[in-house]
Amino acid sequence: MKKLTLALMCLMGMLFITSCSDDKDDPKLPTIEFVNAGEGYVYQNTEVYSGEMVGFQIKAVATDANDLLTSLYFKVIYNNEVLGDTTITLDKLTTYTYTAAPEPMDLPGGLVTVETTVKTKKNNTATAKVNITVIDAGLEVNDFSWVRAGGTPGTGLEQFGLEWKSNAKEVKAKIVPVEGAILTVVEGVAFGDVTTQLDKMDAFNNGTPVEKFHEVSCEATHDYNYVIATAYNGNIYLMNITKGTVETAAAGTTVTITGQWK
Repeated sequence: MKKLTLALMCLMGMLFITSCSDDKDDPKLPTIEFVNAGEGYVYQNTEVYSGEMVGFQIKAVATDANDLLTSLYFKVIYNNEVLGDTTITLDKLTTYTYTAAPEPMDLPGGLVTVETTVKTKKNNTATAKVNITVIDAGLEVNDFSWVRAGGTPGTGLEQFGLEWKSNAKEVKAKIVPVEGAILTVVEGVAFGDVTTQLDKMDAFNNGTPVEKFHEVSCEATHDYNYVIATAYNGNIYLMNITKGTVETAAAGTTVTITGQWK
């Protein structure tokens, strides 16, 4: 009986040592994930259109107080080609959040992958990634009509981030961007040649930023061919001004600016 008891005690001791050894050898890996930080932030596989706002937020956490975060690496891959990568050195942190604010997707149709890896002091790692399928759809052409009657503010410009409250000294319509909007004058690009979201973004980006557009007469009717663009509320609008119509009556002068937009 004593021999059996001694053998059982030895076996239990071996099991205890093995169990402790397993716990010690099993590292507590860090965690990393893409976070849903609001509108425009991608946190799971998804589809977007070229020109849509896309951003991401990455959160990394050290699960072992003795094994803190030392670096965060991420790369952007487009159709199997690495477009860019970045390594951020971390000063032994317990948590770290990286945010890339939403910007218009400036790539044509294809697959974009954002992959990220966090590393700890003991070289333990964790990886996360999201796949973004980009669709470059064609552009719909719409008509617009901006009207200013007498001294009242112009109507029909609001959705484009523009306003028309006064005329320039040369008696021309004074079109200005509202707060938060950017207005550019596009030259060297035919409105009809802009057929995709990426084309539209390029036209805006290559345009000349201006504080006002004042080329349409408020004294006489004329045909025009001006192309302007705005960035407003996360959207890009391309407008082709084709006519300015001036009508004079006893109640005052009404100026109507017409054209098309994409």
